[in-house]
Amino acid sequence: LAASDAPLGRAFAAVAGADATLWECAAIVSAPGAAPQILHADATWTERPLLVTSFVALQDVTREMGPTRFVRGTHTDPAHAAALADGDATGLATASGTPPPSCVALLQTGDAALYDGRLLHCGGANRSDALRILFYLTLRLATDDGVGGAETLYDLCGRLLEDGAS
Repeated sequence: LAASDAPLGRAFAAVAGADATLWECAAIVSAPGAAPQILHADATWTERPLLVTSFVALQDVTREMGPTRFVRGTHTDPAHAAALADGDATGLATASGTPPPSCVALLQTGDAALYDGRLLHCGGANRSDALRILFYLTLRLATDDGVGGAETLYDLCGRLLEDGAS
């Protein structure tokens, strides 16, 4: 799926770089009748990307299943994150009151959506009779301060083992 010669692997390499490390691997399950998520980002705003995530649809995702809504361009300006930190999503609107453009990920089985962790997004309410299951992988980019990259996980594991944790 994310091997270096697979389409998703090539996309991750192009966006996250060769030194990125696996940060999270899980699935998001939205049951019939599930409420929508609040608008959020997966990472705090920084000048450079820190996390890159890919959702992979394990079934066709219809509008009734509450697909993920991505708010375009919100990863490039700290004002968007600041508006949400104040608890007021209306602060995302332009001066004319128009909300920023967004799109929903109506994915077919096996399709992937790749996004920057600073991008504002939310899952919608599941108004269908079916589970919405998205497998996801998150990679953390290596940073100048040494956080991220393969050596970070190795160091973390070493420290945990030295402290007697297993």
